[in-house]
Amino acid sequence: MWVQNAEGLQQRLKEAGYDAQIVKNEEKNMYRVVASTFAGKADAVNSRDQLRATYPDAWLLYNVR
Repeated sequence: MWVQNAEGLQQRLKEAGYDAQIVKNEEKNMYRVVASTFAGKADAVNSRDQLRATYPDAWLLYNVR
């Protein structure tokens, strides 16, 4: 059931122009949908803020290198 929910969201995001991907957290046995990836934090923040208009729980995962 959970994977079907993730696949549905992935499809909706793809239809909206995002390069959405599904990733599985094996430890918690749950799926997450990644809407997009970005090279810079500013672009990621802008995208997250736009997504929140439709998906209020959208969040940003930022990898500090």
